[in-house]
Amino acid sequence: MEERQRRPRPERTGQTRPVGGPHEELFGTGSPGATDPAPDVAGAGDSVHVIHGPLTMDLALAGMTVAQARELLRSSLHLSDELDIVVDGDDATSDTRLARGNTLEFVRRAGEKGAVRP
Repeated sequence: MEERQRRPRPERTGQTRPVGGPHEELFGTGSPGATDPAPDVAGAGDSVHVIHGPLTMDLALAGMTVAQARELLRSSLHLSDELDIVVDGDDATSDTRLARGNTLEFVRRAGEKGAVRP
């Protein structure tokens, strides 16, 4: 059996990804020891528990409407417009205002997995 030769890996330049971005104010910089203004920890500030599939997090969304929260989280959580919105176990509309301690869920109902609606 012929032995395969490995290609050499390119040298790393030592460059890092820039800190910051459109969601830094919500998620923080992620740098250890950094003093991030958000997200608030559970039980503190204006924290709302957000659930989308296997992802759960507590974020400072109290006072926003569901539509504002969806737009803010759209690219980070890959949210589609077809997802149903549930707040504290009840169906909600886009103009529902979130309050401290609410649970906001973005749900794909059973039977809709990847289905395209006419």
